Amino acid sequence: MKNKKIIAAMIVTALITIIFSVILNTTALNYGSLTYEINNGKVTITGCDKEAAEVFIPEKIEGKPVAFLGYFAFKSCEKLTKIDVDSNNSYFSSYDGVLYNKDKTVLLRCPEGKSSVAVYNKV
Repeated sequence: MKNKKIIAAMIVTALITIIFSVILNTTALNYGSLTYEINNGKVTITGCDKEAAEVFIPEKIEGKPVAFLGYFAFKSCEKLTKIDVDSNNSYFSSYDGVLYNKDKTVLLRCPEGKSSVAVYNKV
């Protein structure tokens, strides 16, 4: 009975170690004015430099597709006036400095510092 408890404790400890190593394996990295993370082979933009006026979202970072936008990715970027996207990006596009999904059917983010906006006609 005592051996079963020891084995169960070892299994629980191993599982907790694995879970924390996966969680802690995600670290914020920088690409120009952007902050990003890589999860499951895809890049998530998680933030930008608070002083940035313009940002560029590439097709790939570290050979991985830029595919996701974190919920607070541009939250503190009040001076941001322009978001440009690489035309080869499979997930995002831009028009007049505004961020859209690839097909330009959903406006994802209008920079806070932008004074006027020309909305793409499919939105």
